[in-house]
Amino acid sequence: MVAVDQNQGPGPISGVGSQTLPPIRACLFDMDGLLINTEDLYTLCADIVLTKYGRPRLPWSIKAQLMGVPGSSHGDTFHSWAQLPISREQFKEEQAEQHRIHFPECKPLPGVDKLLKDLRSAKNTQGLPVEIALATSSHRANYELKTSRPETKAVLDLIPEKHRVLGDDPRIQIFEDSVLGVEAGRRAGMRAVWVPHPGLVAEYKGKEKEVLAGRTALYPIGNDEQLGAIDDGRAEQLASLENFPYDKFGIVVPQNTNHSTMGSRTYYEASTLLIYPSQENTRSIIEEFSQNPKYSLDLYIHTHNHGSAGLRIQAQQQQHPELRGPPPTANRPALLSMGFIRDKDELGTLNRLTDSRVAAAAKDEIKTGRRISLNWPLNAQPQKSFFSRHIFTQSLIRKSPRVVNDDVWTFNSQVSTQWDGLRHYAYQREARFYNGVTMEDIHDVGEDGSGKTTVNGIHAWAEQGIVGRGVLVDYHSWRLAQPAADLKPYDPFKSDAIPLEDLQACLAAQGTEVKFGDILFIRSGAYFPFPILFTSTSSPLPLFQIGFTATYTQKTADELSVYQAVVPHHFGGVERSEAMLRWIWEHFSAVAGDQPSFESWPAPPDSPHILHEVLLSGWGCPIGELFDLEKLARYCEAQKRWSFFVVSEPCNVPGGVASPPNILAIF
Repeated sequence: MVAVDQNQGPGPISGVGSQTLPPIRACLFDMDGLLINTEDLYTLCADIVLTKYGRPRLPWSIKAQLMGVPGSSHGDTFHSWAQLPISREQFKEEQAEQHRIHFPECKPLPGVDKLLKDLRSAKNTQGLPVEIALATSSHRANYELKTSRPETKAVLDLIPEKHRVLGDDPRIQIFEDSVLGVEAGRRAGMRAVWVPHPGLVAEYKGKEKEVLAGRTALYPIGNDEQLGAIDDGRAEQLASLENFPYDKFGIVVPQNTNHSTMGSRTYYEASTLLIYPSQENTRSIIEEFSQNPKYSLDLYIHTHNHGSAGLRIQAQQQQHPELRGPPPTANRPALLSMGFIRDKDELGTLNRLTDSRVAAAAKDEIKTGRRISLNWPLNAQPQKSFFSRHIFTQSLIRKSPRVVNDDVWTFNSQVSTQWDGLRHYAYQREARFYNGVTMEDIHDVGEDGSGKTTVNGIHAWAEQGIVGRGVLVDYHSWRLAQPAADLKPYDPFKSDAIPLEDLQACLAAQGTEVKFGDILFIRSGAYFPFPILFTSTSSPLPLFQIGFTATYTQKTADELSVYQAVVPHHFGGVERSEAMLRWIWEHFSAVAGDQPSFESWPAPPDSPHILHEVLLSGWGCPIGELFDLEKLARYCEAQKRWSFFVVSEPCNVPGGVASPPNILAIF
């Protein structure tokens, strides 16, 4: 970080060295290695190519000379050391390919999120705002790759876009966290904060004072009088940006700024304005604030008097949806995420399926070309469906006298395998769908005066599909492999809940790694046409009472009628808990299972963790139900591999509520 002094007016503060220094007016940040962990990824990408050709890994003695120099890995210093048996152009191409694979996994470094949030609201001791800016040598394409991870983009977005200078930007740029960056800042007459990588610290051990003075002379540029003096107090070294010493730089962070935590996640509270739907000016207020980049809008759950709904307008809110909301209470934790509201987003967590993430998944997962359908037949419920949904019917039309046939299909979009869309299930108490959409918004006449509106329609997902890396949690197989005394009951036609800890144990037993942005599939059971004896009870338990799609066809019409007569219907599924929600939020782009409701059902009306509410209307996360996972499970077991490539193309129905997934798993 390079700090710019405010050289006019009263209010100097004491410096570390011999000078009395004025308060800070602006902070210029480097990106790689200072705000995000790209220096480690640069090294990883270089090492992959080096070891491929039998060369040693990149040592810090060489890396220290490359940091802060654009294109340095293509220059003489690197290639004179590397002695690769390939051309520089080929190395450049292979390294760029590794960048495309690994840069999307960039993460913010410790303390960065809090520091940038603090500085956005801070003033110096003279009462002037502290400006923040970014200067990086990364070109736009690499910047987009490095910030494609949602949490990383959220942190970088805290710096106003007009204050971000990239490597292909015509404006001036500054480099930091490298030794060269400190020298550049010192030559420009600025104060500097050096936050080096531990490897760089070891390389410059004993030379720290020369680095801070900008006197390393890595490159013979400028004049000596531009260099700093040893121990002049205008630069210092920090191990990280955590617990930043604001007072040392004359920066005052407002006391009313509150960073509250919910588990491992952070949400940001600032001044808020509460408005309620009964106010006549609600829509105009929303429109006004949604156009201002300083604000974002959240559904606000007011827990007083059993909870009433409104909208909360928050100043300087983090612009990526975190698992956040008003402070949770036992009454009604507000696990909301309205971070895309200003953009009228209709993709929700599918925004995580970036081009680079999909390309990496295809490269890593498609090995044999084997394709497996996960679609249950559309007519799988032939007589009467659960939830009173219109069953599938087909009218076959003979086009005489030609030898030609047509057919007409009629069915409810959720009568078989389906993706629940963002129009399906609202926050029931607040009557709000994703991004605050109401029933009136959905059922109003369209802007052109004809038909209905299409807001939050399934067509938005059809544009690019639901495509990426899938992981199967074969809970059924894992459960049956447990000791008889530990075997937990599970009935698909009862409200049995699958605990998160069991899903995680299953993944561990499979040896399946979960990656950010994955598409989750949970197999709850399969058909067994015979009973198994349990030594723990010495009584038979028919295992055909396991798994909905796998056992539905084994039920008689009378048995199904008994189940359907129970209203609300009862189905097994994953547990409802904050831990389950956090796990889904922190890993997945979409979730699916072989049950009619994904979560155990029915959900108590006063439950604070109804997955349909939070996933669909809070985060815009697709919920898949009635998926046929039996062939998939058998193939995964045979291959000892439970990850694969997923291609799903929802039907392109403008304003659609749900859709058959038209889905394949590809190995």
